[in-house]
Amino acid sequence: MLAIALIGYGGMSVYRQHHMVDTYETTNGTVVATSIHSEQDTKPSLFGDSKSYYPTVKYSYSVGGTSYSNDNIYSSAKRPGGSGGQSKAARFLSKYPKGKRVVIHYSENDPSKSFLSSRYTFFPAYFALLIGLLLFRDSLNPGTSWIRTLLYRHGSSRGKSNEGSMLADPPSLDSEDWDDDDDWPQRESASTTDAPGSVPVTDGRRLLLLSAGFYLAAAAVLGHYFLVSSQPYGYVAYASALVLAAGVVIEMKVKHL
Repeated sequence: MLAIALIGYGGMSVYRQHHMVDTYETTNGTVVATSIHSEQDTKPSLFGDSKSYYPTVKYSYSVGGTSYSNDNIYSSAKRPGGSGGQSKAARFLSKYPKGKRVVIHYSENDPSKSFLSSRYTFFPAYFALLIGLLLFRDSLNPGTSWIRTLLYRHGSSRGKSNEGSMLADPPSLDSEDWDDDDDWPQRESASTTDAPGSVPVTDGRRLLLLSAGFYLAAAAVLGHYFLVSSQPYGYVAYASALVLAAGVVIEMKVKHL
């Protein structure tokens, strides 16, 4: 359910961004004021400053002879996603000095709804969509194949290293450790999961299709963001792309173990 909810939320958020950027009308406006908004973090920071800083840009524009003002920076958010230091917020505001003429995107049906930048935001829309795809893939193949493969190989190697220990360390004489049906007592196996078939691994062909489908879908999400958005891209987007590439490499190596 969580996977479906995240996919639904992320997909609708991405669609909303695309719809607003693509369909909103544009007009000229003027930057009225800028400021840096600070918020006290509830958790202590390792870097000393426990405050988060966000830039705010207030602008005015006119549609059909009526004046409006707003401070939404992006179509999906009033301010840039993620917190940052005061210097980062100041660098952002340096692009919007007071009195600068800017392009404003507004709704034709309700001109009071507007935003300043047509740049897409990666977080939380695209990020939620990626996490939803990952959880959905894992729900179809619990535990992910490479984790379960490593666990099985680790368990098998430990089982082999313990072979022959029966001669060095005889088992205890507790009644539950022995078979009752044989004349000569035999040690019961401590594990019944020696074969790969006992581990719930999905069929190889289905697993291949599932993995390929997930990576193609995730690559399509990232590709769409990098295609429609403009630089500078979000740090979370770069990190997500690196994690996706690392996942492909890890799965390919594990399959050849």
